[in-house]
Amino acid sequence: MKAAFVLEGKDFPHIHDLDRLRDFLPEGWPVKKTHLSLTRMTGFVTVSRYPGDWPELTGADVSHALSVAHGICDSVGAEFGCCGVL
Repeated sequence: MKAAFVLEGKDFPHIHDLDRLRDFLPEGWPVKKTHLSLTRMTGFVTVSRYPGDWPELTGADVSHALSVAHGICDSVGAEFGCCGVL
């Protein structure tokens, strides 16, 4: 999603809360409507990035996270294609 801010020429907040990051995107980005709740993904970002006493992720957790991540990449990537960037 941060790539969307770069394409728009806008600064992006340096946060890990993916719902808030999505909400900061300018209107018109489909990811704002197709991925309404990224709370679970924010948890995955935190668990995978920062050490701590986190519950172990299951295969289902990882599959879900990958599916959502691919969906976000596809949505943002499609907008880049529409702008002639990709």
